[in-house]
Amino acid sequence: MIDYGGSGVSAGVDLLGLELAGITGAKLYEGSWSDWSRQDLPVSNLPGGEPEYLDPHKDEAPVGWWVTGYTWYAIDTPAHKRFLSAYQARFNGYPRLGSVVGYATVKTAAAAIARARSTIAVIAGARIGLVM
Repeated sequence: MIDYGGSGVSAGVDLLGLELAGITGAKLYEGSWSDWSRQDLPVSNLPGGEPEYLDPHKDEAPVGWWVTGYTWYAIDTPAHKRFLSAYQARFNGYPRLGSVVGYATVKTAAAAIARARSTIAVIAGARIGLVM
């Protein structure tokens, strides 16, 4: 297994996690995306194709990089329009995939708390089956 990150720094945490999980022998591609993208090599990393990863490259983004992720500009529902409008008013930009994941997580937690009528019940329920 070879791990990588944007510049090789964050992948170190992944390697530690793999070791702690008992998965040994993983290697680090030190150059990571910063190095790979300068070599005009093909890229087919689905999460790496999210627009928020490509934006910093601007005109230097590798040709042929598959774009994936959250198509905020193409979703035409009233709920999404409200979310998009509020997001752009607050942050003066388009929402990234992480924004949607965070929003959905908070909304899910709020619904679970409301349904359980108690934050303690939700926390207790989340711990069922976890080994601490």
